[in-house]
Amino acid sequence: MANWMRVKMNKLKKYLKLIIGIAVLILVLAVFFLRQKSSDLENGNLAAWARASDSRRLAAAEMMTGGEHSELVAGCLDKMARLSGSEKMKIRDAASLCLTGIMMKDKI
Repeated sequence: MANWMRVKMNKLKKYLKLIIGIAVLILVLAVFFLRQKSSDLENGNLAAWARASDSRRLAAAEMMTGGEHSELVAGCLDKMARLSGSEKMKIRDAASLCLTGIMMKDKI
């Protein structure tokens, strides 16, 4: 009887290890994909803008503005990212402010 119980316990341990391993793998994959999703520059803050490369900044500005005035918006965002206390501001909000200023300048 004790031998039968030992076999059952070994099988149970093996299945528990397998289930825990699969759960850890799923957790690691979920964290990885969530991290990839959050590294999207257009939805980040100005601190991420300051760390990005020039080509990535220009590409993000083109995506946010539809290609219209993208160089000016990228330059405006560069200046805003260098201001003290602006690192928590969202890039989309800052780009909207920059584009509004550019549009107003064009109207004057």
